[in-house]
Amino acid sequence: MEVTTIALAIQNSWSEIEEWHRANAPRLLENLQDGASDQQIDEFEAATGVSLPEDYKASLKLHNGDVYIYDYQYLSLDGVLNKWLMMTHLSADGVFDGRNPVDAGGGVIQNTWWQRGWVPFAVDGGGNMICIDLAPAANGIVGQLLYMELQSGPGISQYKSFREWLERYRDDLHRGFYTVDEDGYLVERNDS
Repeated sequence: MEVTTIALAIQNSWSEIEEWHRANAPRLLENLQDGASDQQIDEFEAATGVSLPEDYKASLKLHNGDVYIYDYQYLSLDGVLNKWLMMTHLSADGVFDGRNPVDAGGGVIQNTWWQRGWVPFAVDGGGNMICIDLAPAANGIVGQLLYMELQSGPGISQYKSFREWLERYRDDLHRGFYTVDEDGYLVERNDS
């Protein structure tokens, strides 16, 4: 099986993240799962009707979630499906009717509260999510990331892909953006 440039880039990013965590915050690696199988990914795509981007699939094949990246838990594929189903069912039941996003980014993301083409791969402690946008608006890019805030709805992010997000996290680790607290968890530096 040929390894694509994208898959190799994801593999290198994860390798550097793991190396940094082993040296500085080994506790963060304790729950990191092995990769998802092709069958699991196929089943997810069949259940949701979306085709996952290559960079995210490559990441899932290495690690099927359950580690904190930034202030978000990188979800397992089962966790992603559960969040996607919950949001999709709430939308279908009309729970979001009449709710409009605070900022759809000038046509970058769809001007709706929830879209079936959004894949929520990370969640914070308050239930806010980061989603891969597989159904962008006219000025958007397939695979861009968006933030789904429970109170204000979806909003654009600076990331054009999952790969860019993961590489930024890797780079932030190596730039000293984080320190490790007494319990072994990452905390953003507040250097003045």
